[in-house]
Amino acid sequence: MPYSDNNEVCLPAPFGWIIDGTRREGAVATLYQRGYDLDKAQQSNEWMYVNFLAKSAEVTYIQELITHQEAYLRADFPSAKINYEDGPQRESGKTIIRCFIDKSYPVPEYTGFVEFEDFIFFCVMFSPVELSNRNKRKLEAILRRVIPIKVKQSSS
Repeated sequence: MPYSDNNEVCLPAPFGWIIDGTRREGAVATLYQRGYDLDKAQQSNEWMYVNFLAKSAEVTYIQELITHQEAYLRADFPSAKINYEDGPQRESGKTIIRCFIDKSYPVPEYTGFVEFEDFIFFCVMFSPVELSNRNKRKLEAILRRVIPIKVKQSSS
């Protein structure tokens, strides 16, 4: 159940994968195949990380975040291919999936976004091309099943 500030999610692990709750820069949790550690997963180019962005005056909905992120991606990777598609249907929370491909990256990067009331959840997945359809289904399952939770922190 990864969290950041007052925002938390109940996050399902894809079949055969684990959720590593170790906090790292830019990630509140990482996901990778059972039996691997993060280093081995990164070497195989098959892993995910999750994070949240609390809504603010600058970013109040999912499209603003995507526009902001695409601007800095295009600045750093001007020849990259960036495509978007609708994510899976949910009862609540809009979903979008972005595919980012650049020759400087060893594999495509897929980012799934879910817009909740107070924050935007996103899961970034790296996958070899030959496994991308299978892994994209794992990402879609996460986006479909992730549940937002509000955390109240005590001051004691």
